Amino acid sequence: MVGKDEIDRRFHRLPKTHGYRAFPGGISKISQWSIKDAKNIERYALAVIAGASPARVLRCVRAELDFIYTTHFDTLSETDLQHLGEYNSIYHENKNVFISPGGGRTGKGGKIIGHFKIPKLHARHHYAQNARDIGAFRNSSAEITERYHSEIVKKAYEACNRKDVAVQLVRWLNRQEKTYQFDAYLCWTEDGWDLHLVESDSEDDEDEDEEDHTDNAESSLAVSSHRLTKTPSLRRVSIERVVEIFHIPEFPKLLASYLAHTDGAATPSGAPPILPSAWRALDVWYRTRVVLPNVDDTGKQAHENILARPHTAKDKIGRFHAVFFDADPNSNDTQEGIEGLRVAQVKVIFASTSERQTSAQRGTAARILAYVQLFSIPRQKAHEDMQFFPAQRSLTDEGQPICTIIPLDSIVQPCPLTPQFGKRANDLQVTIDDCLDKCNLFWINSFHSNHTYETVY
Repeated sequence: MVGKDEIDRRFHRLPKTHGYRAFPGGISKISQWSIKDAKNIERYALAVIAGASPARVLRCVRAELDFIYTTHFDTLSETDLQHLGEYNSIYHENKNVFISPGGGRTGKGGKIIGHFKIPKLHARHHYAQNARDIGAFRNSSAEITERYHSEIVKKAYEACNRKDVAVQLVRWLNRQEKTYQFDAYLCWTEDGWDLHLVESDSEDDEDEDEEDHTDNAESSLAVSSHRLTKTPSLRRVSIERVVEIFHIPEFPKLLASYLAHTDGAATPSGAPPILPSAWRALDVWYRTRVVLPNVDDTGKQAHENILARPHTAKDKIGRFHAVFFDADPNSNDTQEGIEGLRVAQVKVIFASTSERQTSAQRGTAARILAYVQLFSIPRQKAHEDMQFFPAQRSLTDEGQPICTIIPLDSIVQPCPLTPQFGKRANDLQVTIDDCLDKCNLFWINSFHSNHTYETVY
């Protein structure tokens, strides 16, 4: 099994992901876990133990995570319920590996526990039938009452003077209910009134970067499924300066080749393409917010941020996220899983300053492009035990990354990459800040989010 020190070293080397907690100090010293901490650790559990755990452990953890993530679906089909039974069976077939010699399943005080007689494990056998009886499990989530506790009990307590607390809490709640009922009456008698009880900000957004303003409709620019700020992070910057900031010497040559190919510009035979003067000055964005593909019929749209940001005064380390992009955006084939998608790391998001100005005058959309480093196309057959797809950075014969330029709207969604650690994490001379740039072998982590699980796996 994997020791706690090795687990900490692996968590220390996981790449930072915008909107999710990182664990640069590992997890063994966390004294009290919140639900959010548990979810963030759960997200990396399988990828972290890969390479240092027996096959039965990987199968057991994979089945457990499959079970958990499937129960989070907004809607459950009969096929999903059958899968729950299969995941549960795989888990129970392999769980004894944790109490076999070397497994060391422990309880409080480090005492070895030699059984799995836990009520919650028995309850799982009835999940499928419960879903048939009362619907998807999200309807019965304990998070609903957790939020209600925060809205009602905590706010009521803050409103009292700490004397006769119970009496004051009841009085406060009674007044809130009367206010709500009066609002309901007004809403019924007069059109245009909005029924509300308490407006509050969601705690789920606490990890969002305070510099992120891409959700503001008045200050954002829509590009197909992407949203960019109307004001770029770098405005009218020379292409030479872009090369210097992002350390991409091949950028001008690749951009000239891309434009010659897409615009059909004629060049003398054997001569390299010439970069048009309109593309000598560029607007550059450090961030885009992509609308994720729909995975069900609920109509909900999810978003995620993709960063391509060099080091700043606030963050000394650059952040360049990996993404899935459509290798054939003109194809009409239905997208399933990762078929037809490629993996790349975004280095620059940019547009021609001159072309943007011309497009604004004409009322048309300007071309927004992305300079990316490519990864090899993942094998269609996933790892036998983990069901993760591998990804490998594409390199030239000289060991340099292979780069290209793609339209920004060909980027479909973020690609969560986790380094392949092997037996020992120390064999990778990387940290949480540079692992995505220095490592070449990764796993595509389908447990990054519920949306990723439904689209990648």
